Amino acid sequence: MSMEILPKDFNKNIRELSEWLDKWRVERFGSDSLNPERYYKVTQDEKGRYLYGVAEGASLNDEKAKCDKVRDLLLSIKQINDKLSGKGLSQHLQWKEREQLKRERETLYKDYLEEMQTEPEPQRGELLYYCQIAVKQGLLEKTATGYKRVAGKMTKAQLAYLLGRFLNDDGTFPDKEYCAMFDESRLSRKRPRGFGSTKPDGT
Repeated sequence: MSMEILPKDFNKNIRELSEWLDKWRVERFGSDSLNPERYYKVTQDEKGRYLYGVAEGASLNDEKAKCDKVRDLLLSIKQINDKLSGKGLSQHLQWKEREQLKRERETLYKDYLEEMQTEPEPQRGELLYYCQIAVKQGLLEKTATGYKRVAGKMTKAQLAYLLGRFLNDDGTFPDKEYCAMFDESRLSRKRPRGFGSTKPDGT
């Protein structure tokens, strides 16, 4: 997805956040997603009164729910960021209060990053599956642009070997894509030969 991924400490006002959400919705679901009538149906009763209801269709209602969830996540994160920056406060937050807010923001931000994921291609989907396992095992950590090795837990060579199992259709290694996704450089040069599998074990 080419949309800007907002950092967890973003500093946007309501208007700027609304503009970002509109752009995201258009890119993700098309320009018609900005039309409120898309998600509702209007009927008239025998007395000529207009009745509003929910438009039918599982995918349409999934779309509406996803848009609402992303909006609510970002508004919640904004509230925390405003408090951490002292905006609108009459007294300073205590250290424990600040740390609690940061933990809450971290949870919200992880949910936000998950919602920003587009539907992967089948092979990339398998890669993401193993990445999620690696995160649970403490080998990788989630970032705004993808994933990052945890120092001392996974070497660059191990990561390169794992990625070497997920090549382009023509058999080439997508070095530029993977380097951006894992915040690395020249991963293709670190692909070892005869190295054992580094795929994390599933449970």
